[in-house]
Amino acid sequence: NIEGIDITFPATKAVFEGAKIANLTQDQTTVINNLKHGWQFIFDFIDAPIDLSYVRQVHQLVSNNLVPDSGQLRYFDVYIGGTSWQPEIPDFDTAKAAIEKIANMEPGRERALKMFGYLCRSQLFSDGNKRTAQLVANKMLIADGRGILAIPPECKHDFGEKLKRFYETADDSELQKFLIETSIYN
Repeated sequence: NIEGIDITFPATKAVFEGAKIANLTQDQTTVINNLKHGWQFIFDFIDAPIDLSYVRQVHQLVSNNLVPDSGQLRYFDVYIGGTSWQPEIPDFDTAKAAIEKIANMEPGRERALKMFGYLCRSQLFSDGNKRTAQLVANKMLIADGRGILAIPPECKHDFGEKLKRFYETADDSELQKFLIETSIYN
């Protein structure tokens, strides 16, 4: 299961090789290929510092041909399903400072999960924020030798509920605890 797309490993490999898979929409095929490009970027630049430019590049890769202005900060209001909380329109300098502050924390799981939470909650981009956040958090975890972040399909509902509570309260403790217990693999 990739981004809610039910697909086998052989079918994923076929998509990477350019095959058209029955029952996959063009957007689903694009999501799968974009994630591949995002992961390639993460590994190619595993030692690069995390800053707003890096995050924007990851977003550009995972949202290419899916989102207008991929890699560009959002300039309009967005609404998040299931919650009345609405993120502010991002400010470049504020986002840059917040990302740098988190990136300069002590390396480890907490730092990666803080970045994940910040990127999800701030909704810097018009779409693709969770994909971007997960890849950036994984880059940090891998570079720090702390495993990977992968939310199991059976935990998606609970993850969504914890994420909504985080959106509404800005308290990430419950979300971090949940992710550590269910979704970080060493």
